[in-house]
Amino acid sequence: MVSGIKESFKKTRRKCITHRDFIYISEYFVFFLVGTVSFGNTSSFRYFLVPIKLVPVCFHPGGDFHIMNLLLFVVASLSLPAFGKDIQKNNYPAAWWQPVPRSDAASWEILPQDAKPGEVILSKRTELGILSNFATTPIELDGKTYPSVEGFWQMMKYPEGADDERLKFPRLVWKFTRDQVAKMTGFEAKHAGNLAEQNMKEMNINWVTYQGKKMTYRTAEKGEHYKIIYRAMKAKLEQNAEVRRLLTATGDLTLRPDHEQGHDVPPAWKYFEIWMVLRSDLKK
Repeated sequence: MVSGIKESFKKTRRKCITHRDFIYISEYFVFFLVGTVSFGNTSSFRYFLVPIKLVPVCFHPGGDFHIMNLLLFVVASLSLPAFGKDIQKNNYPAAWWQPVPRSDAASWEILPQDAKPGEVILSKRTELGILSNFATTPIELDGKTYPSVEGFWQMMKYPEGADDERLKFPRLVWKFTRDQVAKMTGFEAKHAGNLAEQNMKEMNINWVTYQGKKMTYRTAEKGEHYKIIYRAMKAKLEQNAEVRRLLTATGDLTLRPDHEQGHDVPPAWKYFEIWMVLRSDLKK
């Protein structure tokens, strides 16, 4: 663009920008703006150069801007967001974004088609559901085996031994033992955790335990609880080949959760962000 304008100035010996130059610059700027919005970031703009070459904007031989070219330009620009999204998705399995009827969605669910350009939902409805903590992906950690990260997570809310102070609160019922929860997966483990959290509220405590050590549970810091969850997810990655394959296959996509999390949730809750950190480490 710049070289073209310089050449035009050189040939005509003009010292000012004409109406035609202004339109030329404006078109390029709008193309760039639409491309950036379409792809979410300027690094993806390389894909945007394709439609620029496919939709040239011409001028009337007399030098006046033709209204038909303007209309064609506007139509092409409006179509670019969808065009860019399709280009990006072509590098990944289409099933990751397969639409699901809203009527079939759970109240908490974010559906695959809700992903923005450059994103993918870690939906339990697709193969990417293996990256959910709910998935049955056995891990071994500190000499013990757990069928899922979810069971490991929820287990920490339960009394760890006969001397655990959580057993000393009157009128509290623990429907499951710690070992029972450790063997659970999916929604079963989540339900057990919800029951334990009700007891935590009754006791007015905000800590869980692992190997006898108390850890703050709800916190904005990446404290001990975050670190142990990170370790569990890293073990899941290292010990499950399919997890590694699919995480690698997500490339540079932004990973998003398949459920509403609310605002200001603790870092340990953001499993999708932890996966992106681990994915980045794989590329090193």
